[in-house]
Amino acid sequence: MKEALEEYLKTLKSKFRTAKTTEVSFYSVLEKLFKELLQLRRIKGNVICSPQRTEIGFPDFIVNGKNGSKIGYIEAKDLFADLNEVSKTEQLKRYKESLPNLILTNYLEFWLYRDHKKIKTARIIEESEFENKTRFIIEDLTEIQDFFDSFFSFSIKNIYKAKELATELAKRTRLLKINTKEILDIETEEEKGLLYGTFKAFKEHLISDLKIDDFSDMYAQTITYGLFLSKLNSEGDFDRTLAHRYIPESISLLYDMFRSLAEEDLPKALVWNVEDITNVLNNADISSIRKEIYYHTQVQDPMIHFYETFLAQYDAKLRKQRGVYYTPEPVVSFIVRSINTLLKEEFDKPLGLADSDVKILDPACGTATFLASVIETIHQEIIQAGRRGLLRDIIKNHVLEDVYGFELMMAPYAVAHLKL
Repeated sequence: MKEALEEYLKTLKSKFRTAKTTEVSFYSVLEKLFKELLQLRRIKGNVICSPQRTEIGFPDFIVNGKNGSKIGYIEAKDLFADLNEVSKTEQLKRYKESLPNLILTNYLEFWLYRDHKKIKTARIIEESEFENKTRFIIEDLTEIQDFFDSFFSFSIKNIYKAKELATELAKRTRLLKINTKEILDIETEEEKGLLYGTFKAFKEHLISDLKIDDFSDMYAQTITYGLFLSKLNSEGDFDRTLAHRYIPESISLLYDMFRSLAEEDLPKALVWNVEDITNVLNNADISSIRKEIYYHTQVQDPMIHFYETFLAQYDAKLRKQRGVYYTPEPVVSFIVRSINTLLKEEFDKPLGLADSDVKILDPACGTATFLASVIETIHQEIIQAGRRGLLRDIIKNHVLEDVYGFELMMAPYAVAHLKL
């Protein structure tokens, strides 16, 4: 490691002598150092550098371990930059909140953040020594060795609790929302791009006066929750290129949205965002989370009630504003059965909810728990009435024509489609 650091300083100084250097001028030097540090630790990983300085929304480097697992992230600022000042910027606040293992550096000094907190610092050499010396000999490796050991030893912990998973997903969804907006601002000006096409489709088919801010929030939540649903339905690990396989093609808008995650022209910042989310999901013990949700809600399917937990971590204010508090299934069942009985006894509808002139509207349907119960009740009424042969016609002419649900939020709207 001593030789790698001394060579790093030598190359850094050589580039420093070149006029008009910027932080980007030293990228290749830092990239080479971290690749050598991976090799010294016998880690079969790689270091990915942001391809363009104009790339939006993610740190300058991602350090991957075996099989693409994320070790951490590096944000490099200009040589001699004041890291105290940099750490106060909105960009760094965003990264510290969203990324679990982050290095901030000015090439000579290194700060390590873990879960929003600065946990270690190290300096390879003082600025004055760097400026005045032409030959570098590092005598004491203790501090810098300990620093890099901490960085490279990181791995995302296994997740066994719903709230832990919701917290980790919420961090990354907030970053995805910001990146989506920044990319879409550019693509809207140019009137082209993958996100711009999705935005136009949403305006055309769902919300005609949709704003970029609202779409970015809607997109980020839907992508994260859709990936969660894909993980529920997948066997073993999965990645962004497989997510669309678990979305029915009949829901064309959502299917196309998730199929785009596998596209080569997906903006790099979104690729990194989405891969980070799938990495978290692949470290989640879905079986334990299912059992926990069932224990608290008596609901076998976690995709419904987990959204309430997720939204509380992602945006508690929005959860309260939109009233995202889902009704327990036993209560839903009681209400639907009661209405079905009232229709028969008080309104002379022998088939209750299955009667052809009964219309049902849930004006805030959420994940469609009420509507699913209504449809199941209609199914049972038809079977009990001995009209099984007419079931297909009743679904086509009654259920599809007379059962309605409205929902303002895109993620539960997506869940409702998948549920029904």
